[in-house]
Amino acid sequence: MRCNLCGSEEFRDLPGRPNAICEGCHSYERTRILGLMLRKFEALGKDTKILHFAPENGLADYIEDRIGPENYHMRDIDPSRYRRGEEKFDLCKDIESLPEAYYDIVIHNHVIEHVPCNSTVVLQRLHRALTPAGSHYFSVPIYGDRYESAFADIG
Repeated sequence: MRCNLCGSEEFRDLPGRPNAICEGCHSYERTRILGLMLRKFEALGKDTKILHFAPENGLADYIEDRIGPENYHMRDIDPSRYRRGEEKFDLCKDIESLPEAYYDIVIHNHVIEHVPCNSTVVLQRLHRALTPAGSHYFSVPIYGDRYESAFADIG
């Protein structure tokens, strides 16, 4: 088995999840699946504009190698957790500052469940930032057999 993002053949297991984490780029299964999707749909051209929240290192390297840093905008509420100089962005407070119809791709994996404001509004604003032919790639965890639309304590 080989990581489709970095080429490593070494993986680490998590409980109940064999080969969950790539030892080369530390990507999880969900990150490697997104890399496969981007490749399959040939989504990464030199002029592709991408907005990526909580950019996973393996995927960030993969994307930046293909499109360069100029059109790759990485954001997070706490940029100190990353290594590339991501810009600070609060999805609740800063969401209105996104340009309309600008990005070809918006990415966020396991982010929306941490947003303490109305996630529907956040998703609508992220969609508004996409070009008419743009794509929104994201994942949210599903635990157990119930669904809850409020992800944060309201106090």
